[in-house]
Amino acid sequence: MTDVTRILRELDSYEPLQKYHFGHTPLQMSAFKTTQQQGCETYEYWHQVLQLRSLRDTLEEMQIQRDEVSQELRESSKSWPFWSYKSRQKKVPRLKFQLKKIESTLAEKTREAQFHYELLKTKYKHLECLSEKEILEKDADYWVHRLRKQVVVSRLSRQVGVGEGELSAILALPADARKQVLEGLEENKLLLSE
Repeated sequence: MTDVTRILRELDSYEPLQKYHFGHTPLQMSAFKTTQQQGCETYEYWHQVLQLRSLRDTLEEMQIQRDEVSQELRESSKSWPFWSYKSRQKKVPRLKFQLKKIESTLAEKTREAQFHYELLKTKYKHLECLSEKEILEKDADYWVHRLRKQVVVSRLSRQVGVGEGELSAILALPADARKQVLEGLEENKLLLSE
């Protein structure tokens, strides 16, 4: 048995790889996917809707791919005349791998879509009545807020001694986590000065 075969067998039986559906975490989806929109609720809502639309399209496309690969796998597994059976059988491992990969992606994207949908149905439910025109009328407000926030982050960045990107990420965190990061910065400054 080769090293590759051995590790693949071990990984196939490693339960965490089978039970976890990796992707974006709830914190990533609620805080970091809407970092630029934070503070402008209408645009946070709008961005969540756009995320959900993209996920919905991905789910539909992945379902079509799953059905096509499943059908091809069934066809390749049937008994065929000798001259075509061998060539079809060669496809089976690749088709099984594709199907496994598609199923994993479907599970991941389903979880993400459910999260965005629940967020829209709870936190932003009161905004569902807005028309697209009403949302777009808030465009100037959003850009004023965003640019104002960028200027503040730029100033704070120089004062704190942290890059603007890092500071924006810190500010996107929930208050408790943000406080822990900032306290850690102060502790590190003290350690470095000793």
